[in-house]
Amino acid sequence: MRANQDLPEAARVKRFVLLHKRLDADDAELTRTRTLRRGVIDERYGTIIAALYDDVCSVTITTSATGQDGTAREIRLAIQSMDGLVAAEPAAKRRRQLARSA
Repeated sequence: MRANQDLPEAARVKRFVLLHKRLDADDAELTRTRTLRRGVIDERYGTIIAALYDDVCSVTITTSATGQDGTAREIRLAIQSMDGLVAAEPAAKRRRQLARSA
């Protein structure tokens, strides 16, 4: 990631996850002033957060979704984490680097 290049090593993004939905005040994940509700985030996404720290590449979660018509359903998702450095580099360049280090 280009943003990582200007940061000190300790502050660089190493792994990240794209969640299956935006955080929303209507789902009690944010306050109306758009501040995170950490307890709710930990409760709902704790498995995903733990997987980032444990170097697990994929986590399967079950979540509920409510449609605009009010119908609720359960969804089972596999969420994959990405390495902050690998995702931004072209694949050919990354393969060359891996070949040199092997």
